[in-house]
Amino acid sequence: AALAAPLGVAYASSEDVQHSKVLGAALVLDRDIRTMWCSRAGEEKPSLTLDLGRRRILHLLSLRWDYNFAALYSVQTSDDGVSWTERMQHEHTHQPHSDDELIFPPRCMARYVRVTSEKPGREGKGICLASAEVLGCEKAEATGVVREARRPARL
Repeated sequence: AALAAPLGVAYASSEDVQHSKVLGAALVLDRDIRTMWCSRAGEEKPSLTLDLGRRRILHLLSLRWDYNFAALYSVQTSDDGVSWTERMQHEHTHQPHSDDELIFPPRCMARYVRVTSEKPGREGKGICLASAEVLGCEKAEATGVVREARRPARL
């Protein structure tokens, strides 16, 4: 099940402005594939960070790219938003306007998930994500029982 409230939080290393509209990080959470976050053109290694609100068990990261996609990107996780662990790198071999679904390593837990572009799909351009969603479950602290999260969560 998706892990973040519809009012989740997303942060970006930069945000682009096109036609007087800020293409901000929060737009990856609005469930509208016509809106998106875009980094500024020419930024070296732009990133998007999703805050899940608390530490969760992570299973899957789903990304919907726009025309300006990352040809190579890494996924990191953190419990505090300061110290990061790289979980995977992925080469996006599809065309623009396509999705990636990445499976986290077993027993991966974190509060924050960050996607960092290592290489843009179009030289000199930024990257754009229409949506980003983390799927997994939460562990009840008192009982240790794992239960599926039922609310959609986007950051």
